[in-house]
Amino acid sequence: MSIWRWLTVGIGMLALGSMAAGCSPDSMVGGRVDNFRAFYNTFYNAQQDFEQGMESVREQSHALDPDRFASIFPDPDEQVDRGAFESAIDRSADVLREHPQSKWVDDALMLIGQSYFYLNEFGAAAEKFDEVIALDDERASEAWFWLARTRASQGDAERAAEQVRVSIERDDLNDPWRSKLWLVAAELHVTQGAWPDALTALDTALQGDLPRTETTRAQLLRGQIFEVREDYAAAARAYRAATDAREFEVALAGEMGALRVQAHTSNDPELVDQANLLSRNDRNLEQRDALRVLEAYLHVLQERPDEARHAYQELLHGNEPIEGDLQGRAYYQMGVMYRDIWNDYETAAAYFDSSATRLSTRERDSLRPDPPTALPDVEDLAERYGAVAEQQARVARYDSLLTLGALPDDEFEARIEELVEAERQAQAEAEEQAAEGREQGGGFQAPGQAPGQDDGTAREQATEIAADAASEEDGFLFHRDPQRVQEGQRTFQRRWGSRDRAPFWRYEDITPDSDSAEAPTIAESGEVEPDAQSETNTSTEAAEGEPLDNTEDAQTEAEATAAQSGIDIEEVPRTEAQQEAMREERVWAWYELGNALLLNIEQPDSALVWYERVLSEATDHPVHDRALYARAEALEAAGRPGEAQAQYESLIETQSDSPFAQRARTRLGREDTVVVSDSTQQAFHAYNAAQALAEADNWEAALHQFTALTQTYSRDTAVAPRALWAMGQVYLQWHRRDSTAAEQALGVAIDTLGVAAEPTADSASTADDAPQEAPRRAPEQQRPPVPQAEGDTTTVDNRSASDEDDEADSDDTRSDDEQPHQALQALMQHLQNEFPDTPQAKRAQRLTQALTETDASSEDDDPDDDPDNEAPAQELPTPRTSSEGND
Repeated sequence: MSIWRWLTVGIGMLALGSMAAGCSPDSMVGGRVDNFRAFYNTFYNAQQDFEQGMESVREQSHALDPDRFASIFPDPDEQVDRGAFESAIDRSADVLREHPQSKWVDDALMLIGQSYFYLNEFGAAAEKFDEVIALDDERASEAWFWLARTRASQGDAERAAEQVRVSIERDDLNDPWRSKLWLVAAELHVTQGAWPDALTALDTALQGDLPRTETTRAQLLRGQIFEVREDYAAAARAYRAATDAREFEVALAGEMGALRVQAHTSNDPELVDQANLLSRNDRNLEQRDALRVLEAYLHVLQERPDEARHAYQELLHGNEPIEGDLQGRAYYQMGVMYRDIWNDYETAAAYFDSSATRLSTRERDSLRPDPPTALPDVEDLAERYGAVAEQQARVARYDSLLTLGALPDDEFEARIEELVEAERQAQAEAEEQAAEGREQGGGFQAPGQAPGQDDGTAREQATEIAADAASEEDGFLFHRDPQRVQEGQRTFQRRWGSRDRAPFWRYEDITPDSDSAEAPTIAESGEVEPDAQSETNTSTEAAEGEPLDNTEDAQTEAEATAAQSGIDIEEVPRTEAQQEAMREERVWAWYELGNALLLNIEQPDSALVWYERVLSEATDHPVHDRALYARAEALEAAGRPGEAQAQYESLIETQSDSPFAQRARTRLGREDTVVVSDSTQQAFHAYNAAQALAEADNWEAALHQFTALTQTYSRDTAVAPRALWAMGQVYLQWHRRDSTAAEQALGVAIDTLGVAAEPTADSASTADDAPQEAPRRAPEQQRPPVPQAEGDTTTVDNRSASDEDDEADSDDTRSDDEQPHQALQALMQHLQNEFPDTPQAKRAQRLTQALTETDASSEDDDPDDDPDNEAPAQELPTPRTSSEGND
């Protein structure tokens, strides 16, 4: 080998050694390589963390909410991989700290901003997007879009709209970000209900370069907007375009929307067949129930109510019942059909109520418009239509009772026998079904089966019956099914009326639930009730010692016949006085029904029918003036302003001093006229305030306010009798807790009103001469205990009468001749004297009679005659909550 070759090899080895030494960690070149490797690895790991977080976003269900418009850019969910996004933020921040001049600075900032966005930290996200925009490099357009989307997600629509406007106006903005900004603008317009602007923004965006996901979601949103505007042809085209989506939920929503809008304009049964075909497709298994609901709804849209009802009943009670929100939607549509097609408000209210219990509760935003598939406030519908149904039932009940009461004796007895026979048949059918159920449940031996033999069928049937009766959804005996519970309540009330949940309530019916309750038991001269000592004793006396006439004998026989089958005919008005009293109550029911139709469900034409009936058939009734004013309001609501003004003018002319005439002046803009001082509206406001105190058990303050109210409105027949009656109710409630304080306070109250505490001779003789009904109380062996107020933990004193007599003898505060509850009786007598034609006066009469009977029974039950017979302590009638302000 020549010297030159050796020299060449040596130089090469030296060069290789120098290069190796330069790449060592301790050298300058080696350090730069390692730093670059560390920087790239950190940023790469940050990207991997961000992608992991995005996987959790993509895995979330983006099922479309039928109560909201389709979102093109869904807001981030709380259930994301927070750890992955937080790690991406930390690693990207490390990159920025160690390499602030790197070309990946904008990438790191965008990664941090997007991570904050998906963590719902929108303020921090906006700061990072602003920093990217400030760099003014190739990712600035993307940052403008993300900043606008962040502002929209923050909920500040005005600020977000301004951000979108500023961004779109930039000349350096490129696609697809400009088109995406138009989509953000469209969503903002939708939240404001600006349909033309929203459609313009969507059309502009679709002309640009958009990904397929955003394109199909935009078409779905266009279809919803066109459907809201009732442009069904354009809506169908948009929905069909959305079926091209890669997202399964969007494509199916497009198909369902297209069928729905086509059904608005076409009766082609092929649409129902298409929905049925979609429901049987295995690809749509998770949405099968929603498609079945759509199939039933198409019958509604194509005006086939019978087919629709059958379809919904199958969905609700068939072999494969639907559940949850879909069940609530089915109940709602049933309610709509009963309301709009069959005008059955009672059934409609029951379905609305069932719908409200099934639908998921969500916070309603009154400022955001609802899509065409959203349901209204169903709970509110249930309340409003339930109020109408209640008043309709009240009127119908009065009509039925009056018709039945006006029948001749023979026809009345025949009708009662028909009712008794129908009741017996119903009981027999119920017993037969119960027997069949017991037999199927294994309670009896199956025909042809040897004793002790069990083939397993009976056990399986019993299991199925138990499962049906105690299902997780409806509970044992369906106590969680609101529809069945309501049906049971209505059946109970039709038979027994509205009564307190107290022992022996059938024997104690002293006061009705409220002024708006159904017809109260009328206590007039000539009415005879069974002897309290024996349910089978039918012997009676006339009020003044005269024998009863044939009508009363016939009524007694009919009552005995009805009692054998448990039918209560007690409230049938058989005397002229009873019928007249019930007709008076019916007039109030007509008026209240008109109010319910006008105010609850906005049907002024229907309300006018009932107001005009009041005006034509009850010219001298206390509600007449109210009905005049209400008719004028209904005419105004019905779009008949000329007739409404004429009605207002007539009211002012004929009833110039009435509070309703003043309201009419106000409606006509005549504020300069004399104002009536005793406004009924102000009086009822004060009444409600006092009632609220009573309901809060602040009896002393409530009694004081009711007393002041009675003084102020002493001649107002709408308010004063209610206030007097409420004073008695407050006293009864208070007396159960503190009898001494209650008696003293009521004594002061009646002194303030100038009511005599001692009954006069005339009133005593009148009471003695008045017809008396047989005392209605429980048999001695079933006398009820003293009822306790809710929440009262004190022990009920059921001492014997002899023990109480011993205490009474030693009581220095009450004389032997003084009667208990004297102030209450005086107050009730005052109410009867001052307002004899009011419903409260009739209730006061029954309460006074009940108190008198209680005192008489206490005297008759002498414990010395039978030392083993212990009489219960003296009872007070159970006070009942009243809602009199609405009458």
